[in-house]
Amino acid sequence: MVRYFIDKFKSSKEKTIKILLFTFLIFWALPSFSSDPIIVALDHWPPLIDDGRDGNNGGKPSGIEINILKEVFKRAELKYQFHNCPWTRCLKMAKHKKVGMITHASYNKEREDFLNYIYPAFYEKDIRVFVMRKGEGALIKKFDDLYKYRIGVARDISYGDEIDAALKNGKLKVSVGNETSDLIKLLLHKRVDAFVDTEMMAIERIRRNNLQGQLELSKLKIESNNKLYFSTVKGVVSKSDEKKFAKALESMKKDGSLKRLLREKQ
Repeated sequence: MVRYFIDKFKSSKEKTIKILLFTFLIFWALPSFSSDPIIVALDHWPPLIDDGRDGNNGGKPSGIEINILKEVFKRAELKYQFHNCPWTRCLKMAKHKKVGMITHASYNKEREDFLNYIYPAFYEKDIRVFVMRKGEGALIKKFDDLYKYRIGVARDISYGDEIDAALKNGKLKVSVGNETSDLIKLLLHKRVDAFVDTEMMAIERIRRNNLQGQLELSKLKIESNNKLYFSTVKGVVSKSDEKKFAKALESMKKDGSLKRLLREKQ
């Protein structure tokens, strides 16, 4: 009888050891949370991001924001992988947890459901302008002038409190494009009278498309409260990695390298 219980104890102990060993091997074989690269969704928004669609930089992503991201990931010692997509698709992929980060996102309460904004903002001065056909820029000098014309806007873009409020109350006559680059065609074909853009991007967009002789900026310029953030997707990127990224970004702001990269011409 005693022998029976001794054998039973040995058998039970061996089973426990095997179970513990098996569990250890499973967890040892699995990658750690931060071992996989963070997939960063990129949309084409020169000069911040050029996704390489025109063959620039050998077809690889480049631009001011790309340079900042590379430096942040280097300092944070985190792996990353870029994924090109139009802005609307980037947001959908983030909602469905298909990517780990999106770029240049302005604060939006609805987006907080699936995004964590990384502080500090990397881009703090956002000036909105209206791109118009050559010789027509003086037609929009003050905000009320906008109500006289059809304005092109891009889907799922926040333009700051003043413009967003005018869009929401329905007083502006608008045409919607999937991307800001689509609005150039609408403007050139006289389907809109102007479209909204960020000043820096608008100047670069006109230059890249050799449209200096056909397009110009409105007299009206609106300094927006929209700051631009790098944002991680909730449930995809760990809190630990978020802290590493934020710490690296903060260090770049403190040592002046963030400001220097933002000023670099592409």
